[in-house]
Amino acid sequence: METKLYRCFDEAGRLLYVGISYCALTRLAKHRDSSKWFKRARNIKLEVFSTREDALSAEAAAIKYESPLFNRSSSQGPAHKIKQGTPRWGALRQEVLDCMKTTDQLAKDYGVSRNTLARYMREMGLNRRDLLREKRGEA
Repeated sequence: METKLYRCFDEAGRLLYVGISYCALTRLAKHRDSSKWFKRARNIKLEVFSTREDALSAEAAAIKYESPLFNRSSSQGPAHKIKQGTPRWGALRQEVLDCMKTTDQLAKDYGVSRNTLARYMREMGLNRRDLLREKRGEA
């Protein structure tokens, strides 16, 4: 599935942050609302990849070789490393909140079984019906 890699730069052209998302505009809006670095962003460049794996590789390379000021680490890594507090945990949670993808789509994208993904979602307290209600303003 098409995935966007975004790079956020400050006024002087310094790379602040690199990330990936299926829904880059929604993800950037979340950064705007919750990331201290976002108010410094003056230029955002998007790059489109045909697969999530390609985007993850490009993100890992950008973080490693371009040294963005606010990235902690890459979300690149084996699917079994999706543990609470890790970048992949946060990325998975954000994908569920941003795009409301089906469990099957997310499991495929993260390279885990549907059951494993369901377990992760339970551990994160993500209930799909509640999230849909909240998104529609019914909560």
